Amino acid sequence: MGPKDKKKVRFTMRKSALMVFSAGIGGAESVVKEVFAHLLLLKEDIVVITCDEIADVFREINPVRVLSIGKLYNNSFFSKGYRFLLYKLCNKLFKNKDLYNRLLLKKHIKKIAKIICSENISIVHAHLMQAIYCLSKCKTDAVKMATIHDAHGLDNMGFDELAYQTVKDMYEQMDIVTAACNYFFDLFRNNNINLKMTFIVENGINAAALKTVIPRNFDADKFHIIFLGGDREVKGCDYLEQATKICVKEFKIYNICVHVLRNVSEASSFYHAVVRDGLQEYFDIVGYVEGGKHLEYMAAADLYILPSRTEGAANTLLEAIGLNLCILATNVGGTPELIEDGVNGYLAKMDARDIANRIKRLYSDILLRRRLADANKMKSEKYDWNIISEKYKKIYHCVRK
Repeated sequence: MGPKDKKKVRFTMRKSALMVFSAGIGGAESVVKEVFAHLLLLKEDIVVITCDEIADVFREINPVRVLSIGKLYNNSFFSKGYRFLLYKLCNKLFKNKDLYNRLLLKKHIKKIAKIICSENISIVHAHLMQAIYCLSKCKTDAVKMATIHDAHGLDNMGFDELAYQTVKDMYEQMDIVTAACNYFFDLFRNNNINLKMTFIVENGINAAALKTVIPRNFDADKFHIIFLGGDREVKGCDYLEQATKICVKEFKIYNICVHVLRNVSEASSFYHAVVRDGLQEYFDIVGYVEGGKHLEYMAAADLYILPSRTEGAANTLLEAIGLNLCILATNVGGTPELIEDGVNGYLAKMDARDIANRIKRLYSDILLRRRLADANKMKSEKYDWNIISEKYKKIYHCVRK
């Protein structure tokens, strides 16, 4: 088969593939699951290329269309020891975390290329660092597509598993890049990462599932705030602790209850601050909850709060919109693309006092909370997964013509 024939095959194949590798299910993996399910409903010829750690999550939808490369990381005692030593060597000796990830992912690249070829896949849509990196190194005629889920450390906060040059190289290898907000595209552009073809495709809301959520039975005499950031400072747990202190000690709001979901270590600075300031009775440290149980807490809340230092288009923020909640978030990253200050939520500065002042305003004005919540009821229709999956399908079919 000559070069012309190969080019012709590329544009006559119709199968698409979603690709994601990770050790567990988080926000981005949940997005891939929803896209997979809804594209199947739209009769798209699609498969998922994933790893054993999360393959069963996708097999719940359609076991025949899930292809695994095996274990992403071998978790035997010796393999864990090898990874630990390799990580230390790369970081301490070579001062190169990038090398650690590249060495661990290298063995999967040929497997992925083989699957793409044997399945006659015409477009591969990768999510998260591991999958995007592997796809960028694959020798294949398939169209390469990636979705940006985080800032990759380009915002000087949070995720920085790969070096800047590697992030630049792998995204510039993509034929198409999508993101849920313009913030990511602006961030990449400002860091001189040149993307070939870009599309905004929002993350979605499973409206039908959200309607079935049964709220937890909270004490009706308290003002309930839900925070899903655990003890992570990038999510603004310290701002929240300081703002709560102001609300209690200065504003005399004694019936406030802040429910903190996700992991909180008793050794964390956040936990120490809560104890130091005598705020234990105002914080309900829930910890990690499985199986979408966090939605039960959210549905019962008077206020959903997201005081992050950096953010893309947070899935939990979309869930809050879908649950028609009153929302208070910091004016960072892609959040202003979802929340219009004073319309469907409040946007605060990254400042504990400003956050506290806005909590006080929302606490004292139930009609304002209802108005902001009602605005989210109208807004949520835009993010229905049926609409979002149609956008992906149109992109797939457009680039294959």
